[in-house]
Amino acid sequence: MQKFEELKNYLHSNFVELDQAIRALLLGLTAKAHVFLLGPPGTAKSHLAEVLCDALELKAFRFLFTDETKHKDIFGIQSIQALKEDKDVLITEGPNKGDRRTLEISGRS
Repeated sequence: MQKFEELKNYLHSNFVELDQAIRALLLGLTAKAHVFLLGPPGTAKSHLAEVLCDALELKAFRFLFTDETKHKDIFGIQSIQALKEDKDVLITEGPNKGDRRTLEISGRS
């Protein structure tokens, strides 16, 4: 708990006017939930997330949304072969990028 308070104080002392974002990130961390930060460019959202992840030695997923962003760009595409086997599987890398990594979403019932 002391480490958590130290981290919270460190973030508040180094990021001005980002109290809500800090609270959301810390809440997501304690709830083991994803956090989506939305705001105008240049307000240190990415930097805040990077500092938090670095402090806790966590991996971060970062994606820049545009008007052209498609669902498959973020989550991958569904595997037709897996659907035939009654599974929901997303392909997260293309066939020309070495081994294919897949993320199994859920088993169908």
